[in-house]
Order: sequence, then C-alpha cells, then structure tokens
Amino acid sequence: MDSGVCETDCYSGFEGPTCESASEDPVGPGPIAGAVGGAFVLIIIIAIVLFVIIRRRRLDSSRQRSSANIARKEIAESHIYINSISAIREMSDEDPEEPSQNSCNVYVNTEEVVKDGNTSDVVYCNSGDLGVAVSDLKSLVKSKMQNKAKAFKDEYASLPSGALHEHATGLLSENKPKNRFKATYPYDHSRVKLDTLAEDPNSDYINANYIDSMTQTAEYIATQGPRPGTIDDFWLMIWQQHSGKIVMLTNLVEGAKPKCSKYWPDEEEPLSTPHFNIVLDRKRVYASYVIQDLTITEKKTKSERQIHHFHFTTWPDHGTPDLTEIVVFHRRVKQYASFLTGKVVVHCSAGIGRTGTFIALDALVKYGRDHGRVDVMGYIRTMRKDRMNMVQTSDQYIAIHHMLIEAFDMPDTLIPKMRYHTTLASLSNGAPTHQTKIRKEYQLTQTLKPAYTQEDFEGALLEENRNKNYTISVLAVDKFRAYLKSQSKERTDYINAVVVPSYTSRTGYIVTQTPLEETVVDLLTMMKDNYFETIVIIENDFINWMPPVDEVKTFGEFTLLLDRKSTYIENLDLLEVTLEHRTDDFLHKICVFHLSGWDNQSSDVPEQSSLLQLLELVNGRRKSDKSIPTLVMCRDGYSQSGMFCCISNAREQLKMDEEVDVFQITRQLLVRRPEFIINFEQYQCVYRMIKEYLDSTALYMN
Repeated sequence: MDSGVCETDCYSGFEGPTCESASEDPVGPGPIAGAVGGAFVLIIIIAIVLFVIIRRRRLDSSRQRSSANIARKEIAESHIYINSISAIREMSDEDPEEPSQNSCNVYVNTEEVVKDGNTSDVVYCNSGDLGVAVSDLKSLVKSKMQNKAKAFKDEYASLPSGALHEHATGLLSENKPKNRFKATYPYDHSRVKLDTLAEDPNSDYINANYIDSMTQTAEYIATQGPRPGTIDDFWLMIWQQHSGKIVMLTNLVEGAKPKCSKYWPDEEEPLSTPHFNIVLDRKRVYASYVIQDLTITEKKTKSERQIHHFHFTTWPDHGTPDLTEIVVFHRRVKQYASFLTGKVVVHCSAGIGRTGTFIALDALVKYGRDHGRVDVMGYIRTMRKDRMNMVQTSDQYIAIHHMLIEAFDMPDTLIPKMRYHTTLASLSNGAPTHQTKIRKEYQLTQTLKPAYTQEDFEGALLEENRNKNYTISVLAVDKFRAYLKSQSKERTDYINAVVVPSYTSRTGYIVTQTPLEETVVDLLTMMKDNYFETIVIIENDFINWMPPVDEVKTFGEFTLLLDRKSTYIENLDLLEVTLEHRTDDFLHKICVFHLSGWDNQSSDVPEQSSLLQLLELVNGRRKSDKSIPTLVMCRDGYSQSGMFCCISNAREQLKMDEEVDVFQITRQLLVRRPEFIINFEQYQCVYRMIKEYLDSTALYMN
C-alpha cells in the first residue's frame, strides 16, 4: 500500500480505492458474526490438537534418549532464542540428537522480528557457508583489529547476553548456597541433573550445563569451580557422566580472592567425600599447566576409575592467555588418552568466561579442520543458548580468533622418543638441502614469530637506557623484560634481560647480555633481586667483571668475592661466588658455570658432551627450588643463550614425557626474544644435540 491504493482485492465488507469504505451488505451482521465466531472456534480446536500431537511426539522421543544425551525443553529443541521475555517457537519433528545436514540454530532479537515472520536474515547455521573460510581468517582478523578492534567489539556487543531463559531451579532457596556467584545460574532446559538422593529432593542440582559442539548436542559440560559444600556433587557428576577428563582454567586464589575450592588430593594424602575416595597417582608440573592422574573409588560399590585433571595455571580472570601456551595445552588435552568416553568437564571460577573461550577453541578447531570454515559469533550464540554469558569479555572474543589462527598454523611436530632417530632422518633427507622438512620447519618458526615494533620496547628506547644495550637491534621487549626492583635512585629499572620459560616453569630462565662496563651494577642488582642460585655464562673470553680467586671487586654498594674456582671438565669451570650489598644487609652465595670454547659466531656446539653435562648440573640444582630462575648469559644475549635454553627445554621434555617438540619449544622462546635461534644451522643443531643426548643416555643404560 505504498501508493495509498490497494493493489489486490479488498477484504470482504470493504470497498473503494483504499479499501476503507464499508460495502452494503444485504445479508446483515448476525449470520456473518456467527460464521466468523464458528470459524474462530474451529481454528482454536485444530491448533490445540496439533499442539497435543507434536507434544506427544516430543515426549516419546525424549523417553527414548539415553541419559548421556539430555532432553531439552521446547525452547531448546526449536533452537530459537529471542533476547527478550517472549520467544518464537519453531516446531520440528526432527530429533535434535541427530541434526540434519541443513539444521540451523535461529536467534532473533526483538527489533529484528518482522510481521510476516521472515527471519531468514538472522539465521545462524552450524553447517553452511556462514562465518569465514579458515584460509581467510588471518586477513579478516587483521582488518577487524583496526581502529582499536572496533569491529570485533561491536560484534561482541550485539550478542544476546544476560539471563535469556528460565533458571528457576538455581534460584530455589535450597540451591542458592550451591552457586558460586549470585548472578550466574544454569538454565533449566540444559542443566546437568544429578541422580536424586532419596532423602533430598533437591540433590539433583549442580551449577552446570550441557553445551553443544558445532555438530553434536551436549558435547561438553560447563560448570563453576566447586565450592566447599559442592565438592561431592562435583565428583558425583564426574562419576555419573563417565567423564575421564577435567579441564580447569582458574587458580584456587587469584588477586587474594578465592576462585575455586581444592577438590583433588595431594600426594600421599587421599581425599574423602561422602561418596568417593580420590587418590593422586601422578602429578606433572609444566611451565603453564599441570597434569594429574587421579583414581576415584566409589565407596558403595568399590568401583574404580582413572580421571585425568588438566589445570591451566596462567590464564588471568577476565583476561586472555598466551596464545601458544593455551593452544599447546589444548592439544595436550586432546591427545591424552582416556578409557572413559563421557563428556569433557570444563570449569573456571564462574564457568562462563574462560570456560566458554576454551570450549569455543575446541569446537571451532575441530569444525574448521573438518569443514574449512569457522563461525565464532555463531558458535558463541550456540553456547549462550545453554549457559548464560559464555565468553565473558570482548577481549576473550577477540582472543578466540587469534587462538584459532595459532591452532590452524600449528603443525604436528611432536616426536615420540622411540621414533626420534627415524623421524630426524626423515626430516633431514629425501629432498634437496633447501627443501627438507626440517628446513621448512625452521622457516615456519621465522614466519610465525612476533614482529615487535618500537612501541613494544618503550623502556629499552628511553634516552637514559639506550646505551645499556649491547646492540640497539636486540632489545628487551617490555612485556617480557626482567625489571629491576632495588636499583639505586640514580639508576632506572631497565636491564637488557628477558624472562624465558623452562619446560617446567614459566620463569625458568632470565637471559641477558654480558654486562657493559656501565651496566655491571644493573647485573648485580638483578642477581640480588632474584636470589639466583645458578648462573650460566657462555663466554670464550675471561669474565672481566669477575674478581680473581680470594679477591674482591666493588661496584657501587656491591662487593663480589670469588671464593673458589675449579675446572669440572674441559671448557667448563665452576665458580663459587659471594655477593654482598653493604647497606641492605644482603649476603648471598651463587654457583657460576663458565662454558668456554663456544664462539658466538659459531652456529654449532663444538663441545657437545660439555654442554650436555652442564645441562645435567643445572637441572640438578634447579630441582631444589624451581621458583628461582637460572640466569643465562652470553656476549650479545641471544646467539648462544637461545640455543642453550632450547636444548635444555627439549631435554627436559624428553625426560618427563618421553617425547619432544623442538618446533614448539623454539616458538615459545621466539615470543620472548625473536632473535633466538639466529639461523637454520642453529635450529638443526638443536635436533642433533637431542640425538646426542639420547645416544649418550642409551650408551649409559647399556
């Protein structure tokens, strides 16, 4: 009616160009009103019959589903959600446990509902051409990161948020104490229900929801960190769901606030709950996560199961983790074998932010590899239909995209110990020298390493700090540099040193350059601040800042005494040093290993046996207190130090897990200092050193 004139026939009873004039009706209103009323009643009866038929079909279908595949209420079965009190229901006879090829999740905001019911412009399909091709993901992210990531932030702000569906069970007075946060409740239609205990009708409640993957319903369980009174409920859920893996993404305490109760035992201290006994069988601590193998025994039946607990320890609340660390962790969770086939249980503190981010990473990586496309925004909507506010911040939303890029770029370079020699031969042979697999690996490390800008080196480039660098081309990036803490008033907090992870500690090493004449005081300040017990100096020349035996050198308020010097093996000296600060009442003894015979211009390790013995000595000393970093120093702060840390981490991985991933170890180091592993020859040397280590240990064992 844009023209103001009707273009079709008028409804009965009206006439004229605008259909607004009442027509003459020879019949009269009585019969017409009766007919209209009868038709209206008939329509209501038909609608009620249809509703009952459809309702019965759904009830019959839900009765046939197993307990592992939870039946959803109508609002979940239709997969239509509205960011308001009302909801449009799309009735379907399809079993949601077996979605058809064209099945979709439909999400409608109230302002998008049109009178004719056409909502095709707001349909998000899990299997279709929405989202972005994996091959285009990098360019898309790059464009959306412009203008302070405004495009990403606008997308995130458009997502439905808050309590979108009924959550009455969590609000019951009997259940409120079981919730960690007052505003985070599980939706009734998707909540995990525990087996009800006879004496407690509310004992089926736990703050947990089933979450769909991109292709399967109820693929995950998202839950809050257990509270003291819900630890037994948590283990009941693990037991009843036959879950073999628990992914924990929070620490017990963060920023002096309790985030989760400790629901697992310590070594040699079993944990007992009303229904279970739990024992810690094995614990392995890594730089950014911990893996624990637990045995859980049900008290009533004496049945036992082994549960694997994966605890990522370096994810800040409401923040984002290191991309390489979280993707490596995710891969570790996926590759870890479990005999139990139940759902993976994922939790942080509230069970929505970090939990949603990790689940999104897992679901989208799998779908992206299978189908070549990902739809981050669509999948967050999928999660939010079953648990409120999954993915809690725009930073986490953005981080998912970067994690996906990292995951899709990450090759499978893990080598089991038993296949190391054959794999190395395969990597090194079978192609021209410049086209071998090992060379392509190295080239990929260089492609993926961060390209820092001057903004990342603000501290190093301050006028008062520029002369503290051995070379202006190799600086300490602000994000990872070791800050001085107790420097004198006339000194700044800058030293050209970066914190580098070992295989078992995120701060396992601090790597620095040989001090310049004017920066020896800064080096000694850093030694005092960190209480170093072990220092490794890779230097061909005499250590000019070290005093002769039984003599003292003074640098400002510091005095340095060389108590003892001995040659351990060829090219490896052991120095015992005492560092004292005259005004701070500080006196500390340090063990210094001086490795010579390795020139910084050489891409190979001339004395491989000396380096391997040095690594053994350093590792043995670090076991006493892994919280104290080891200081590693070479002339320029990268040429030899980078190789030392890389070989050390690879050796540690082999010892702990009987497998090694030189590619990933190198990548993690390059994030801290992109100049590490300066050429292909050094990368190749790392592989050869690991072979030498395996050969030496095999010879020793034989």
